[in-house]
Amino acid sequence: MKKTSSEKLLSSPKIIIKGMKEMKNIVNLYTLGKQLYKCDRWINYRFIIVFIIRSLMHPNEVQTLYDFFHSSPLRRKIITTHPTFFAQLTRHLFFKASTTSERLAIIIQSFVILEYKFTKQSLQQIYLGPGIRLWSQWYKEHLLSIDMGLAAVNLGKAR
Repeated sequence: MKKTSSEKLLSSPKIIIKGMKEMKNIVNLYTLGKQLYKCDRWINYRFIIVFIIRSLMHPNEVQTLYDFFHSSPLRRKIITTHPTFFAQLTRHLFFKASTTSERLAIIIQSFVILEYKFTKQSLQQIYLGPGIRLWSQWYKEHLLSIDMGLAAVNLGKAR
């Protein structure tokens, strides 16, 4: 019995292996999405599905961002603690009318600038600790200050 072209494709080991890799990728994106959009409400699962679809539409950019943050131990700790950089990459909300490639460049460039301007200890305080005080001054018996830090973000509760 002769196989049709679709049967040949489905029985091809390359297609099966590629399909298994894509399934693993979807599972990884789902796990990341659950971290980003804390699923205490049903609507947050919709955000996860949209995140997965957007990530699958731009796999090179997602992989580049992943590789960038896994290229040093400090970056790896930061992305593990604050995976919101992946949400910034996939959402137009953060940078209106921008492409995924443009958002990737902005994320990486801004992080590289911070690494250039701040010490590793300062970056640890900003992203993994309580933050750092950039400026403070007493004014009319009150302390005015500007602090820089990244508090835990729950994107699912923002809506």
